[in-house]
Amino acid sequence: MGIVRLITIAVLIWLAWALYRRFIHYKNSAISASREKQKKPVIKAVKRCAVCGIHIPENEAIKKQDHYFCCEQHSNQDSV
Repeated sequence: MGIVRLITIAVLIWLAWALYRRFIHYKNSAISASREKQKKPVIKAVKRCAVCGIHIPENEAIKKQDHYFCCEQHSNQDSV
């Protein structure tokens, strides 16, 4: 009966350790997910439309030659 008790204790310790590790993993993934939601997009540069003068993020701007435009309609105008 001593060996059965020893195996039972070992299984219970292993089960407790596995549940603890799963809880820590879940907690860490929940924290990192909430941090991802809180992050704001980084805008590295803001460019000015060559036609109307509005400022827009560089990744949203339309670039033709050395000029930036806020929309396709402005990029097709010849007033630059």
